[in-house]
Amino acid sequence: MADAARAMTKGVGARVDGSNAATPPDAAEWGDFAADLDIAYAYRQFADKTREQALALFEQSDVLSRAEDLGAMPAGPFRFYMPVFRDFVVSPRIFEINQGLYASTAADAFLNLIMRRLEDEPDAIAPLMPDLLPAVEYLAENQARYDADVDVYGSFFDVLAAIRETLRVRSGEPSVQGPPAQYRHLSPGGALPDLSALAPFRAVVMIDAKLTLTWQIEVSNWLVQSGCLHVMAWGKDSSLWDHSVAMANLEHFDFGPIPKEAQVVTMSHEVESLGEVLWFCKHCANHPEVELQHTVLIEISDRGDEQMVLRAYSDA
Repeated sequence: MADAARAMTKGVGARVDGSNAATPPDAAEWGDFAADLDIAYAYRQFADKTREQALALFEQSDVLSRAEDLGAMPAGPFRFYMPVFRDFVVSPRIFEINQGLYASTAADAFLNLIMRRLEDEPDAIAPLMPDLLPAVEYLAENQARYDADVDVYGSFFDVLAAIRETLRVRSGEPSVQGPPAQYRHLSPGGALPDLSALAPFRAVVMIDAKLTLTWQIEVSNWLVQSGCLHVMAWGKDSSLWDHSVAMANLEHFDFGPIPKEAQVVTMSHEVESLGEVLWFCKHCANHPEVELQHTVLIEISDRGDEQMVLRAYSDA
């Protein structure tokens, strides 16, 4: 999890103009801040601070206040400091500060700030969105880790969907339907069909039965050998699938180095609804190196319900 967060923030420091300069925005970029109390306050907090100094400010002060400062900033300062806020939110340090008590607040403030700027000043944030979206996806996938109760903060997946839809409407692109899906039902302990013709593919594994460890390992090996490069497990004991699929991936390469294009992405969805998982699969589940050609919805249960699963996927 920490590695994923670090990878996400790789290359931080680039300005919107494409340079790698780390020079803070000058007073001219702040505009006539003396005429606006909110901008003036933000200026007093952030003026002339480098990215490193701004990150320390996020760590040492009230995150909601700093988010309000960002919300008030003109485009130039906002584009300089918003990536710092992103780095703070996805950093492993967020779980260490005050024993992680601010993690949920910081994540929620980050997401709300993106939505607010997209709605009120889209031109200020639009150039940053390719770098901010991976962080939004990360938060949606890890809402439970941030201890962000859905009843309090709502679903981060819903925020991700709203952000993507706002960007789609702004760009004038047609609605994204997502890749078509195929359904497969597996009886616990039963035979495994040949999926190799669908490689490379993504799969949602929906578990509604108690499985033996031996058969789970067999299914994990089958997925890897069939060419599945992104596994999303949901249902009973879904957290166990991260390990079994990762071990199958290692075993497939004799426990040696795994080429980047063959590394299987694994995710377990312990708290999300099935609808949320299918939405994530449909709109966000990609591979960093390989374009996935197919989607397979695998239901492991005594009795399958193909119509229900495919309808849920269609509605996601």
